[in-house]
Amino acid sequence: MPDNITSVLDRLEEQTQDATIVRVADILEAFSGRLFGPLLLLPALIVISPLGMIPLVPTAMAVLLALIAGQGLLGRGQPWVPRQLRERSVERERLQHAFSRLRPWTQRIDRLTRPRLEALVTGPMQPVLILIVLLLAGVMVPLEVLPFAAALPALGIALLAIAMLGQDGLLGALGFAAGGGSLIALLYLLTST
Repeated sequence: MPDNITSVLDRLEEQTQDATIVRVADILEAFSGRLFGPLLLLPALIVISPLGMIPLVPTAMAVLLALIAGQGLLGRGQPWVPRQLRERSVERERLQHAFSRLRPWTQRIDRLTRPRLEALVTGPMQPVLILIVLLLAGVMVPLEVLPFAAALPALGIALLAIAMLGQDGLLGALGFAAGGGSLIALLYLLTST
């Protein structure tokens, strides 16, 4: 059974217990292989939020999502991060504060997800999920012309990201459904003009 997200935070906390400064590389190592989910989730949530109404925000987030997903499609275990950023550090006390703020959110996600229908989100399906994320990111751009329409593919991406984090195929299936709905919305937009 995979670790839940909160246990990954706990492991990072344990690994850095004696340190006064924690490097970004240490954080990336603690999330090894599980970093794509959170990195895909954040831009998708921005598009779903009221910030998604600001012109070009969905397009900018779609480009960011495509860059992140593209690295996953290339089979990278974790996204490439420039060396200068990997070597940056943060005081452990500030990191602890961030963990205390993140923990309620990770616990909510952990309660929502559980390993089920894992075949939909693991193994050979992972590149398929990433291709779907790329497709949905591309769909967000033309849907931006309709208020909050880009939120539908962003919802699909968010569900897929959470599904990847929790290895939850049921949420993955819901993400597929939201993605299908956004494709239908795009077809409607293209045929109604």
